[in-house]
Amino acid sequence: MSADFPSEASNNDIHYKGGCLLNDNFWWGAIMLAYQLRPIDPHIVGDSWRDKWMERLENMPLWMAQWMEHQTRDDYWKHGSVCENYNDIEIPVFALDGWEDSYTNTVLSLMEGLSVPRKGIIGPWAHVYPHDGVPGPAMGFLQEAVKWWDHWLKGIDNDVMDGPMVNVWVEESMEPSVKKPISKGYWVGLESWPTAEAVQTKGYQLTHGKLVENRGDQKEQVLLKTPQNHGLLSGEWMGAGVLGESPADQRLDDGMAMVFETDRLENALEIVGYPKFEVELMSDKPHAMLFAQLSDVAPNGAVTRVSYGVMNLTHLNGHDRVDLLTPGEKVKAFVQLDCCGHQFKAGHRLRLSLATTFWPMFWPMPEDATLTLNLETATLSLPTFHGQQVVGPNMNPESAPLTPITTLQEGRVDRSIAYDILTDTWTCITDGVGGVFGEGIYRFDDIDVTVEHNLKRELTLTNADPLSAQYTIYQKMKIGREGWWIDADITVTKTSDQENFQIVGEMAIKENDKQVFHKEWNQKIKRHGL
Repeated sequence: MSADFPSEASNNDIHYKGGCLLNDNFWWGAIMLAYQLRPIDPHIVGDSWRDKWMERLENMPLWMAQWMEHQTRDDYWKHGSVCENYNDIEIPVFALDGWEDSYTNTVLSLMEGLSVPRKGIIGPWAHVYPHDGVPGPAMGFLQEAVKWWDHWLKGIDNDVMDGPMVNVWVEESMEPSVKKPISKGYWVGLESWPTAEAVQTKGYQLTHGKLVENRGDQKEQVLLKTPQNHGLLSGEWMGAGVLGESPADQRLDDGMAMVFETDRLENALEIVGYPKFEVELMSDKPHAMLFAQLSDVAPNGAVTRVSYGVMNLTHLNGHDRVDLLTPGEKVKAFVQLDCCGHQFKAGHRLRLSLATTFWPMFWPMPEDATLTLNLETATLSLPTFHGQQVVGPNMNPESAPLTPITTLQEGRVDRSIAYDILTDTWTCITDGVGGVFGEGIYRFDDIDVTVEHNLKRELTLTNADPLSAQYTIYQKMKIGREGWWIDADITVTKTSDQENFQIVGEMAIKENDKQVFHKEWNQKIKRHGL
């Protein structure tokens, strides 16, 4: 199986992370509106296509609102979470994903939770098949998959279970870039997960802007409150192999965060697994979030993100409940960062960045909280790796014949950030012209069906007010052939106040230039710890 699904659906999928609301929940819900409005082909089902299509349009939910009705780990999410009972899985599992994707945690979760024969591969790739391999290098996924199925479906005796349980691509220090066609690195092997080869160590303590191995017993408190626009250069939550998705040089974002940094490393440091930050803190508001990021600082000052995590501090007792913070009361907080595989070169520094905001990846909390961190309790633990490099999987990518397609117009994805100095307002725009992921306008030659899907995202936020956040998505979906054209326009906007989220929108659909369907939305969803 590909690991582009979560082992735990409420906080490792496209909706929530660390109990905080991902803005990709809104984006994916909007895309689903466009995907699901596509009609059934009359060449396949005949004249019944229109009635079936209209029935689907009338009953289609407002997807993002449906998901936002479930803001904690309730039965809705448990139903789709394999971690509820790993023993329900009784077949061998082959799980793969890549560092530029958003589901890499699932690979190690499955390796730890399952009891069936299992193998895992974590490469450098985005949300694409590994034989397409972006960023490269690509791997021979089809050959590895056939070998797996030959063994477990046909009973062929081969070497599919030889070698380590998990092959992991360890990325070397690289200059940060939003364009990342190639990942520099090498393969290592893990005999199990958890593994003695990657030991979680209390690596660093925090003091006076430094990460140190021993800070002594000195007392130190710091106030943490970051601007709402911290995170502008974070890249996409889920990379899809499109230019501009990778995080940029983090110096700008870190300039709005609180940073702690080691001295230059005397020797290279390898980590494989989950970094974790822990601290005792107080909040001045009942709602707050804590963000933590681990980065690699090059000798020239360039900052490359290695891993990050976020925690809704009303979820410290579990994502299945909301316990509002009592202002001024101390709590033990933590942020588990995403799993990673990275080598810090000698002469580089490790940097920990802390923040209370992360826009535009996450929707802001309803209040602009200030956290008081007790640094004498603060630790950054790292999964230090002591294993060996391995040959890794088949690295000769092959592909089956592609579906015959003619590209009628090349697509592109434009990205920009604008700043209004007078109002201290930031606007982030991503514009997929001709295709959501830049795939262009194309025709399926075998069935003579042309597809055009444009999507523009516009996120706006004023630093003075977390309730100023607004997210609008504009879409056009056009699909059909000569004599049968479906042309849809969709606009949806999300805002919020102290108590509620609000989604308004409109869908208008034409068939051969005649309007045949129109729908409007105006829906409120009560905020629950968000």
